[in-house]
Amino acid sequence: MKKNISFFSWLRKRFRRKHKELRNLYKIQTQNPTVEIEDDVKIINHSHLHLGKHIFISKGTVLDCGMGEWCNNGGNISIGDYVYIAAGAILLGAGDIEIQPRCRIGTHVLMTTFTPDLQKINKDKKLLDNPILPHKLGKITVEDSAMIGPNCIILMGVTIGRGAIVAPGSIIRHDVAPNSFIFPNTRINKKQYPNI
Repeated sequence: MKKNISFFSWLRKRFRRKHKELRNLYKIQTQNPTVEIEDDVKIINHSHLHLGKHIFISKGTVLDCGMGEWCNNGGNISIGDYVYIAAGAILLGAGDIEIQPRCRIGTHVLMTTFTPDLQKINKDKKLLDNPILPHKLGKITVEDSAMIGPNCIILMGVTIGRGAIVAPGSIIRHDVAPNSFIFPNTRINKKQYPNI
């Protein structure tokens, strides 16, 4: 039976959690004075977050560096110099995420470095009863000067080449060649983009 807690004990617990988050954020910003992190940025396992210089991280962004039992205590997010991450981006770095210098990450971009291990699940259906499914982990690399538009989804194992541009709304499952322009799965207006 679930125990009822009083409002004040619930409030105390929330304050402690918020205090810990703000203390970790303060520690990150004092260690990296040229990094600007706006309000409401959530950083999970900040000890596995590696930041360069002159980085801007907008509000509502989630940087999850993994480190749970479900991902074998792994996880890492590395962000290079002069990177801009727009509001609401979610980086799930249970595998590994490397963002090289001068990249731009648009609003509400999702980068996920893990996926359920369907082979194991298909062999043993009882695994579906577990709260944590077996996972496969991979790495995402965003190379120097790449730009990712808003609402893109970048899946594990992908490398986005140097200087590549990913248009808004794209789902990236495979590597992107350097200096290429990737559109989502829609019809391209040749008048608007005559060189494609």
